[in-house]
Amino acid sequence: MPEAALFAAHAADVGEAGRACAICQTAIALGERIGPCPSCAASFHEDCWTENGGCAVYGCPRTPQTVKAPDAAPAAYWGQEQKECPACRKQIKVAAVRCRWCGESFDTAVPVSRREHLETRRLKPLVESMKGASLVLFICGIIPFLAPLTAVVGGIWFLSRRKEIRKLPVMNQVFCYVGLIASLISTGLIVLALVIV
Repeated sequence: MPEAALFAAHAADVGEAGRACAICQTAIALGERIGPCPSCAASFHEDCWTENGGCAVYGCPRTPQTVKAPDAAPAAYWGQEQKECPACRKQIKVAAVRCRWCGESFDTAVPVSRREHLETRRLKPLVESMKGASLVLFICGIIPFLAPLTAVVGGIWFLSRRKEIRKLPVMNQVFCYVGLIASLISTGLIVLALVIV
C-alpha cells in the first residue's frame, strides 16, 4: 500500500501544536494538517510526509527507499566524514551540498574555506552574466565582418576578466577562447588581403 494512503492526516490540536515536524524540523502550528507515522508515531506535516515519500526517523520501516547514484558524493573526504559549513561554521556531513543548520547551498560537496565560499558567492552574479558574454564573443568572433571589432573589444574584455573567466563552466571558457582566436585569425586574413590587394 502506498505510504500516502497509510498516513492519517488531521488538523493539529492544542496538544500537538508546538511539536517539531520530524522532517522539516519546524514547529507545528495549531490547525495545520499533520499526522503520525503508522510505525513510529512521529509527527509530520502532511506536505512533508508526501514530499519525503514516508517517514524520516532513522530506523523506521516507513522511511523511503533511496538508491545511490553511481556518481554520488563521497561519504568521506580525506578520511573526514564531517566538514565545517563555511557560512555558519557548524559541522555537517561531507556529502552535503546544503547546510541543515543555516540552509546555505554549495556548488560542490568538496569542503571549502569560508573565504573561498564568500568569494564564490560574490562572483556568482558576475559569472552568470559572463556566460552570456562568452556566447556573444563566440558568435561575433566567427562572423568575418565583425571579427576586427571582436578582436579589439573582445581582447580587452578577455584580458580584464581572466580571473572570472577561469570560474566559468568549461563550455563557456571554450566559447571565449574559440571566439577570440577565430576573430584574431579572421582579422589577420582581412589585413593580409588588404595588403595584397
